[in-house]
Amino acid sequence: MEIERIYERDIDMMLAEEFEVSPAFASWFLQKTKFSDAKAHVKKVFVSKTDSTGESDLVIIFEKDDAEKIGLLIEDKIDAILQPEQEDRYRLRAKILKEQGEFTDYEIILCSPEKYHD
Repeated sequence: MEIERIYERDIDMMLAEEFEVSPAFASWFLQKTKFSDAKAHVKKVFVSKTDSTGESDLVIIFEKDDAEKIGLLIEDKIDAILQPEQEDRYRLRAKILKEQGEFTDYEIILCSPEKYHD
């Protein structure tokens, strides 16, 4: 297979599929977050979840055995620049989703090449 270019949407869809079909991947990913000790399974997967504050590339909601829910809001970047106030909008979006009862705690994740983490 030859792929000339990979787009952020490709990464979104690949990750969404893995969260949906691979409990091992979902567990591994969750262990890389502040929820490393949580035992949880994927309850919902949203791609391009939008509201008045903008868009989250992915929103993954995990449910623990005690029914507590964890939200991961994931922004994918390949080569596009971070948008002004993008992180602030993600934080606001997460706060709103928490207030709406989608989850009780959350983490915002940037999934990108290392150049974005400087």
